[in-house]
Amino acid sequence: MRALRRPGLRSLQEFWYTTNMKILVSLIVVLVVLLGGFFAFNSYIYTEKQADLVTDHKNATYVINGQVVTLVDGYAETTGAPGSATKVVTRYFGNELATDLNGDTVEDVAFVLTQETGGTGVFYYAVGAIKTEDGYDGTDGYLLGDRVAPQTTEVSMNPRHRYVVVFNYAERAVDEPMTTQPSVGKSAYLKVVPETMQWAVVEPNFEGESVMGGLVPGPEVEPDVSVVNSQAIVALKESTQAVGVTITPQEVISDSRCSVGVECVWAGTVEVRTTLATTVAHGEHVLTLGAPQTFGEYVVTLVEVMPIKTQEDMVDSSYRFTYEVRLGKS
Repeated sequence: MRALRRPGLRSLQEFWYTTNMKILVSLIVVLVVLLGGFFAFNSYIYTEKQADLVTDHKNATYVINGQVVTLVDGYAETTGAPGSATKVVTRYFGNELATDLNGDTVEDVAFVLTQETGGTGVFYYAVGAIKTEDGYDGTDGYLLGDRVAPQTTEVSMNPRHRYVVVFNYAERAVDEPMTTQPSVGKSAYLKVVPETMQWAVVEPNFEGESVMGGLVPGPEVEPDVSVVNSQAIVALKESTQAVGVTITPQEVISDSRCSVGVECVWAGTVEVRTTLATTVAHGEHVLTLGAPQTFGEYVVTLVEVMPIKTQEDMVDSSYRFTYEVRLGKS
């Protein structure tokens, strides 16, 4: 009868070596799988973030007439008033200027958009696209006018202006019909307020300082915010604020605008009973579209009424009013 042989030292070493190698190989495989999954996940997250980046100002989001508009290749189409079949079309117009708009030394873009709201009007807006780590952030649009003729966009030549952009365009004289070719030159001196992403208006030749307008104080010139005006958009019975004035449109007294599809000899107008208030004054005023009205040391103008009038009855809740407020003389 043979005696059982006990495994020798060499056999035990081979056994442990083989076992350890299997464990090591298994750990390496697990580690490779985990690392592969980690990098794949990171790649997915990076790809998703890259997809969210707005790398072109023609694909950024802007606020036009109080409504959020996201461009796709310079174009956007949205519905008009609730229940209306009217389409609002926003388009990239051009007149680009590459410049730093917010003082971060990064080159941004200022340019012009147009918006058609179903009628004969074509509204031109100055906008800015601020470049960030996440792409471009769009500003509010500043209304230049209806069927104006944009000319150039350039940096202000006033040495006291910082980050001020000049939008040059032509418009019609006050007494000229909309069919007249624009021929009266105008310039809007605008500066982005980074905190609100809205445009502030700067006096072209002012030599003082404006907190919102970004001017450098000249010798013996006191800071003065009166060089700035601002636009604000608000619905009926709601309130908004611009340059220290609280604005509340209370009632549409009359809306004689020409309806879409109707030939009119007169464009018509809109009258809105509006409450204006500051910390020291309060009162109700009837503001007529396009007519400046003095309120204490301010000048308030109803510059736009939306939506475009149709032959259907206008619903009060659909109205949006754009007011412009200026501190100083008209």
